[in-house]
Amino acid sequence: MSNPNEKGGAPTKTPSYAWVILATVYLLSVAAAMFWFSVPPTANAIIPTYIVQLGVENINANFGALMSHLAFGALIAALIASVLQSKIGIKWIMVIAAVCILGGSLIAALSGDSYNMLVASRWVGGFGVGFVAVSATTAVSMWFGDDRRALALAIWATWVPVAMLIVFNLVAPQAIQPDMGPNGPVLNDHGTPVFGNIHFVWWFVVVVAAIAFVLALVAYRNPEGAGGHGGGSLKDGLAFIKNRQVIALMFCMFFYTFVSNCFTTYNVTFMTDAVENGGFGMDSATANLIASVASASGIIAPLFGAIYDKIEYNKKYLMIAAGGLFYLLSCIVGFKAWGMVVFVLYILFMILANAILCATVRSTMPMLVGRGGFVAVSLGMSLMVFLEFFGQVFTNLFGSAVDAFGWATASFVVAVPVAVLLVISGLLIKPSSKPQAQMQ
Repeated sequence: MSNPNEKGGAPTKTPSYAWVILATVYLLSVAAAMFWFSVPPTANAIIPTYIVQLGVENINANFGALMSHLAFGALIAALIASVLQSKIGIKWIMVIAAVCILGGSLIAALSGDSYNMLVASRWVGGFGVGFVAVSATTAVSMWFGDDRRALALAIWATWVPVAMLIVFNLVAPQAIQPDMGPNGPVLNDHGTPVFGNIHFVWWFVVVVAAIAFVLALVAYRNPEGAGGHGGGSLKDGLAFIKNRQVIALMFCMFFYTFVSNCFTTYNVTFMTDAVENGGFGMDSATANLIASVASASGIIAPLFGAIYDKIEYNKKYLMIAAGGLFYLLSCIVGFKAWGMVVFVLYILFMILANAILCATVRSTMPMLVGRGGFVAVSLGMSLMVFLEFFGQVFTNLFGSAVDAFGWATASFVVAVPVAVLLVISGLLIKPSSKPQAQMQ
């Protein structure tokens, strides 16, 4: 069995067509992320339309479950994506992903007020999100050489923040306006306002996903030397996965995703909740703007990606640990109505953490397993995506803690301990020897 850390060849260089590939996978990724994060900014419309009819005692848990259902679908897709990619190629995984995103968006757009249909849409779209995350990261890792890989993956990592900025600030405001009658908001049978335009957000995603589907068919091709489907076997790829650095990196992804998703899912709900309930008492428009800026801070990830490319290999892990530390600080002061100064610190720490970890965590995997070529990179990225969505499966646990204990206590009981583990896992990525990222 070959040693994945033994000396390899010279670093690869990036061909010009790689940027076309990045643009192609980026649009598909943005479409996936818009569907993925269509729920948090429309909370004030989704809860009275879909959730209240389930009962008022578990509102936050049932709302958080909408993110968890998508994560389950993405988990399944991540598990099988690596195997499928080795058989049918990245291009067709991307096409399947586009079809799933289109299907999930259509189901949601036609769901009326049916919670079960909305759940079904999250599963179907979740498959698409999982396939996108694996195929996109693998494609970028294979097309970009060591000279530009972290930068390229950091640019790709803005798929989520860019999508969130669009959905939170351009699309969601159209969906969260209640229908107005002569005597005020129109009420449904449950006594809550009717939001007749709630489905607009999903129709918007349908259009973007359709364009991305066409681009995936027309523009994507394999890099020279990669072979039709990459070659190799999963057993060969596992030889490059079974080491302490890679395992620590995967734990890091799991903890990072869980903490990040607690903020992404519940920021708007916390900010708009009444002060007497432990919230911040903001109006919906202001809360959506602040939450989107904080959660979309990964848009500056390319800056940290460029820095990460320049840092000496033996010190790169410190940048990941620093991102984890900022998330720990944000968990300590987050979800607390402790005044504006603390609130600003909470947002600032979250921005720094998200931007740094967006730029570093994913781009580290190809660096560690790259000598294994397509199979090792595809398997490694599949595992990263699996753990990314596995972390989101538990989002409703934070919501359950909020229902039981309130915002501040839930943060200390659930989010802070996971953030501590995030910092520890980041420190454990420290290398014992220098691997080579040469693709074979």
